[in-house]
Amino acid sequence: MKITRVTAKGGRFYYIEDLAERNPRTGRPRQKWHKLSLISEGPAALHEALAQFHGQPLERGNMKALLEAFGTVHARGLTLGVRKEHERMYGVIGRAFADFDVAEIEPGDVLDFLQENFAEKLTARRAYKARLSTFFSWCVLNRARTGLQINPCREIRLPQPPKRRGHMNATAYWKMHAALDRAGRCFLELTYYTRQRPTEIRLLRESQILADRLRFEPTKTERSSGEYVEVARSPHIDRVLEQLRALRTERLKRRKVVPIDESRDPYLLVSEDGAPFTKSGLNSLWRRARTAAELPRVTTRCIRPFALSQLEAAGEPVERIREAAAHTTTAQTDAYLNQHRERFSRAVLRPPRRPKG
Repeated sequence: MKITRVTAKGGRFYYIEDLAERNPRTGRPRQKWHKLSLISEGPAALHEALAQFHGQPLERGNMKALLEAFGTVHARGLTLGVRKEHERMYGVIGRAFADFDVAEIEPGDVLDFLQENFAEKLTARRAYKARLSTFFSWCVLNRARTGLQINPCREIRLPQPPKRRGHMNATAYWKMHAALDRAGRCFLELTYYTRQRPTEIRLLRESQILADRLRFEPTKTERSSGEYVEVARSPHIDRVLEQLRALRTERLKRRKVVPIDESRDPYLLVSEDGAPFTKSGLNSLWRRARTAAELPRVTTRCIRPFALSQLEAAGEPVERIREAAAHTTTAQTDAYLNQHRERFSRAVLRPPRRPKG
């Protein structure tokens, strides 16, 4: 970090002031060195000492500016949906820490933010800690600019949220089926039959429909494992595809302009105005239906674990289910299946042996 007229010497920063008197030999102004802060105290202390020297109030709160700089770098490797979610979360963080200088944030400040805003939301609390930790790691790597030496999230340990329990079952499935509109019912059925994540069904295109199968390359793992899965077309799947195509034809009549990429490779699932469903649009449709069905805890993410559990109930081994889910390990598959596995012990104990004598 370079600040005009500031230099470091002997473990301390100094402000160099030019005097009116000049050196007769060189003709340059004579200088007076004013002590500032110790180098070990960091840039934040230096800025404060400079403000005091000039008799100016210290400008506080560089979090917003640094978050904006971080966002331009962080967003590059994110998909559009994830980028929007991270921007929303960093907006919440920026407002909460608006009066903070990054170099002065301590673990207690982070913990207060998490406790005050997400005391009853354990999953959200861990997600916000992860966003903060990523940002503070960037600040540490750019310490010459930010002044942060240690990631304050490093000292914070949060309890694990309770394990998810499956809220979808056969009764809930058919209640939701009755409450959804035509597009919603097709989405529910196709998500169930293919065992894919809701995002994959929302973004399903004609090019993924092959002669005897559907090909999915999950967006969640495209930048990690790169796993893909092909699902055999069944009569049930074919029926849903026909319904989606008919519904799309009907709804596209309301749309004046269709982008070239959509006309060449159209989406299967479209909203009432003929445009592809957005994540928020699909979630809104689902929320209205679950309110009508009086199933407040059933989300779109409940369909996939229920479908995979049905495969296990039908006798499929975990390894085959792992392949169907495009998981990299069976541990991931077990996390889904455990949401619906029965917790019932059939072991029967006999009385212990009596000691002889």
